[in-house]
Amino acid sequence: MIRAQAQRLAQWTVASAATVILLLVLTEGGVRILGLAPTLPLSHYTTDPHLPFKTRPLARTAGRSATAEYDYDYRHNSFGFRDIERSPRKPKEDVFRILALGDSFTYGAGVPFEATFLSRLERMLNARPGKHPPIEIIKAGIPRFFPEPERLLLEHYGWSFEPDLVLVVFVPNDVIDTYYGVNALTVCDGFLLTSYGARLIGSCPNPVFVLYKSSHAFRLLLSRAVSYRLDRDRPVRWSEIYKANGFHEKDWQEVERQYTQMVRLAQRNRVRIGFIHIPMEEGLSIPSGAYPAERLLTFAEQQKVSLFDTLPALRTAAVTAEVYWPRDGHPNERGHQVIAETLYRALTQQGALP
Repeated sequence: MIRAQAQRLAQWTVASAATVILLLVLTEGGVRILGLAPTLPLSHYTTDPHLPFKTRPLARTAGRSATAEYDYDYRHNSFGFRDIERSPRKPKEDVFRILALGDSFTYGAGVPFEATFLSRLERMLNARPGKHPPIEIIKAGIPRFFPEPERLLLEHYGWSFEPDLVLVVFVPNDVIDTYYGVNALTVCDGFLLTSYGARLIGSCPNPVFVLYKSSHAFRLLLSRAVSYRLDRDRPVRWSEIYKANGFHEKDWQEVERQYTQMVRLAQRNRVRIGFIHIPMEEGLSIPSGAYPAERLLTFAEQQKVSLFDTLPALRTAAVTAEVYWPRDGHPNERGHQVIAETLYRALTQQGALP
């Protein structure tokens, strides 16, 4: 009797375990077939003693974008920048160096390296007529950066490149990233995770992180949990970044505070500094899309520095052709071309270069 009960219990346990495994397999298969889970983020990040994170030196990652709109092949030099190899010090005394800081727009996510606006601008400046020194642009854009990490990069590493001009690229999502703060993201085995996701996964790496990398269903569950916690604890109001004294006013003020520190650093090092406004795609069509540029212009005039606004040119170009990837949201090759041409005209006409 006891043996029969034990056998039935064992059979029930095996059947239950098999059912659970089958359900998990079917769930995983369904999530994969339907493409419900977020793709794995890029795994080319590393920690840094002064920065919240950075792209890993000499890393190379290639693949298809999460939106399936483009293929990418991102290569980084020994400093971790998406740029050709550069010597820390100028190779020649007459070289004019520009240090460009920014996020994924400056990095050139979504386009080949040669098509990024900084690569185009560098070629255009060196091909201009007349006698002028060689121009080198240190392309220090890092995805997910915003004013505070950019200021830290300038403060701790930027001056080692001996720049003659610093250009800081502003994109309106910098206000949201400022709202989340420098502790919002963390590096785990090369991946950039939200602090919420990292806490749910636990110490890194561990078996749960292996599950995160291998299971689409687990990534879907984790992304839903993180989204819920972010919406609950740190709600975002995107439309408010285009308003004065709106929900994100304090974040705007923090952006300006970080930029003020960068201006002071440049003045201390006797280096010129300017700011570039690149809109997000939504800024091309909404009536309030010009607000960020208008606010930055007021800031620039107060600080007696230059602001280069690419919004008008991008709006004009968007009438006849797409200038952003529709789902991804980054500028496409045409968008980068428009940005480069706008900056070329502004820099050469305003006498910002020798």
